[in-house]
Amino acid sequence: FTSQHCLAANQTSWTSEVVTAFVRIEQGNENAMKDYYQQCLQGLVLYAQMVLGEMTKEHRTKVKTLITVDVHGRDIILKLINEKCDSPGAFTWQSQLKYRWDDEQLDCFINICDAEFRYTNENTPSAGRLVITPLTDRIYITATQSAHLILGCAPQGPAGTGKTESVKALGQCLGRQVLVFNCDEQFDYRSMGRIFVGLRVKLASVRQLDSDGPGDSWAHVYRGAPLGVRGGAAQGLQPSLLRDGSGHLRCNPRPQAAIGEKMLRGVARLISA
Repeated sequence: FTSQHCLAANQTSWTSEVVTAFVRIEQGNENAMKDYYQQCLQGLVLYAQMVLGEMTKEHRTKVKTLITVDVHGRDIILKLINEKCDSPGAFTWQSQLKYRWDDEQLDCFINICDAEFRYTNENTPSAGRLVITPLTDRIYITATQSAHLILGCAPQGPAGTGKTESVKALGQCLGRQVLVFNCDEQFDYRSMGRIFVGLRVKLASVRQLDSDGPGDSWAHVYRGAPLGVRGGAAQGLQPSLLRDGSGHLRCNPRPQAAIGEKMLRGVARLISA
């Protein structure tokens, strides 16, 4: 769980350093971006030395993930230098995921083009990251703009080209859980309903865990659902669990999956029929 926050902090630092380099360029230092490029190379050499040493399997995975992310950051900086970008308004820079910490709201935000997302701190496993290619950047731009406009996104391409993995990687970048399912001929309205009810149970459990007394939302939804829906509820019940000072488990208090309750109740009644 701490590795994803390390990655978020690393990306926040990278964004801040690039913006600082742009400011220095505007102030007359034409080599500011090149200086930071050399700094990135030194950091990659340090990571390479760490990987060659003795490390646990978990720590090695974390460092390899940092290398993957920083190599992409190095390539972006080199592209900014080659294209002679001297302003943060350049599309090459605007099309990247840019992390920033807001001191007023005390939270991390991610900007790309004209879209902005709050880092939602969902627990994503530390299983490494895919190599980020120009095609990955295109998918990130398309998916984030569609999410910003509250629209859908359907990456198309041959099998095995990384469409699904790229969407899952974007979810890790945003700190959000991604649910993947196969829409074959056996996937009917009942299967979709189980996923919706699972999300509904997740939201209800968050309200109950954050309340002072026992709420009735969880009991109303969970007891009123058939056995198949209860199994589907477990699919959606994967929030980040944290222990507070008193030792009680609490879910992520800011779930971003907002689904209309009337629609979910209608789906539950349809499945129960």
